[in-house]
Amino acid sequence: MIVAIVNPASGSADGGWREKIAAVDGVEIRETSESCGPDELAADAARDGATEIWACGGDGSVMAVVAGLHRAGKLAETVVAILPAGTANLVATALGLPDDPDEAIAVATGGTVRTIDLGISEGTPFALGIGIGLTERLVSEASSEAKKRFGKLAY
Repeated sequence: MIVAIVNPASGSADGGWREKIAAVDGVEIRETSESCGPDELAADAARDGATEIWACGGDGSVMAVVAGLHRAGKLAETVVAILPAGTANLVATALGLPDDPDEAIAVATGGTVRTIDLGISEGTPFALGIGIGLTERLVSEASSEAKKRFGKLAY
């Protein structure tokens, strides 16, 4: 079972991602909301039998999916495909994933599964690096409006 976790509030949410994912046979879409984030949706999907999760959103959404699977004890047995629909998409860029929706979905449906190293800080997994102090504050406090207006410069 494949479940796509879609964050409709991500930086590139208006790029037609949801419609393109919906056109793929056998993929169930679950959207994030203020009351249910990507971590909870991913954990629930894995407990429901999903063996593959497509994380469609930005770096925060992608890492929340990974964190949810980790907390549910399902990370090692679940494939996570990244559909980079956010503002910066640093994880996807570091992995060489395309940011075009059609190309990213083609990788998700037929690409090679790779294992990446993750760090754990206070029980939460992270990829690439971890920010503390001013760096973390600037990233976490960047508003949706600023990201839409300035893109990566909002950070």
